[in-house]
Amino acid sequence: MTSTDAKPLTAPIKALPAPWYTSQAMFELEKRAIFSKRWLFTTHTSRVPKPGNWVLYQITDYNYVVAHERTGIKAYVCIDNGEATLNGATEGLEVSQIDVLFGFDFQAHLGKFRSAHVHVDRQAFVWVNLDQSEKPEFSWENDFEAIDRQPRHAAWYKPQSYVYDHTWVIEAHYNWKLAADNWNECYHCKTTHPDIPDMMDISSHSVEPNRAWMLHNSPPPASPEVAEENKKKGIGFFSSYCWPNVSITIAKNLIYNQRFIPVSPSKTIVTYEVFRVDGESVEDFNHHHVLIKRVMEEDKALCVAAQNNIERGVFVNGDLHPRLEIGSLYFQQLTREAVIEHVEIEDKVAHEIWPAGRATHNFKMVSGAASRDRLAAPSTQALPQVTS
Repeated sequence: MTSTDAKPLTAPIKALPAPWYTSQAMFELEKRAIFSKRWLFTTHTSRVPKPGNWVLYQITDYNYVVAHERTGIKAYVCIDNGEATLNGATEGLEVSQIDVLFGFDFQAHLGKFRSAHVHVDRQAFVWVNLDQSEKPEFSWENDFEAIDRQPRHAAWYKPQSYVYDHTWVIEAHYNWKLAADNWNECYHCKTTHPDIPDMMDISSHSVEPNRAWMLHNSPPPASPEVAEENKKKGIGFFSSYCWPNVSITIAKNLIYNQRFIPVSPSKTIVTYEVFRVDGESVEDFNHHHVLIKRVMEEDKALCVAAQNNIERGVFVNGDLHPRLEIGSLYFQQLTREAVIEHVEIEDKVAHEIWPAGRATHNFKMVSGAASRDRLAAPSTQALPQVTS
């Protein structure tokens, strides 16, 4: 099954059951079924603007590098994280410094780093697939065709005009899927986010599923006066969700991506990479990204409360509404199908399949810095029922 085989969402569907948010065995399965072989939205090329720039990223136990080499944008996944020389290094080093650490060419350290698949789309966004097969099982085009050709972006998006501004990080006690569920529905917006009604018309918000991504339509505020004022200030945004774990938002004077990085069944690191349009008003940029930051902090509180309820047993996986909760429903459908499909393949061969190889340690990302943090050995706990 592929993401394009997703069934029409025309009737209520049960939400994922509680063990999908708490089970270590399920978390291990997600590493194999999703993060080890699917395309991961990672960054914008302006994050590594010139040869010699590189950035370390994390997804579950895997650490990988996006590097701007002399021949273009490349990516490398660190399998032997316990021995990797990245410990204590800083991101964005120049060519001469990389020469010392890695011989500039990561191929020289293939015992620790292996080439990963890279796709740079029409809008200069960088996608990485850690699958160690010569050709990934899933093509980027199959999952994300047309995400980089959205007509609504034409007025604002300027691919070569962005500069990296900053990254900020939230470490939180909740499962990564709760963060995705929360982001992809707006039931809670009116009561939880007092700033949102001044930025968009909540009642008209809608979500359009497309293969492995979702287009979020966020119309301007219903008030003509507020809408006109926002237009003058460049307040407004176009957002998309890139399954499995990233949202990307484009505004007039900035873009930012939000990555939900699974660390354990109950811990997620959320990173926000913010890019601004070079030469645009600093005042407008600051006003916009401060609003976004406040909304993200409010979302964190909701997700923490939901995780606590699940862990206390105060949770019933009821039906999701096929229209009002279509974003969360579609996200869960893609996740459920990916996990079940991988389990079926493993059952046939009677062993676990790790398309990216099995990483044994990881670097804990804290405020953009890298530091080594050994993880507990994988659990032998039985898998929860994956067909629910």
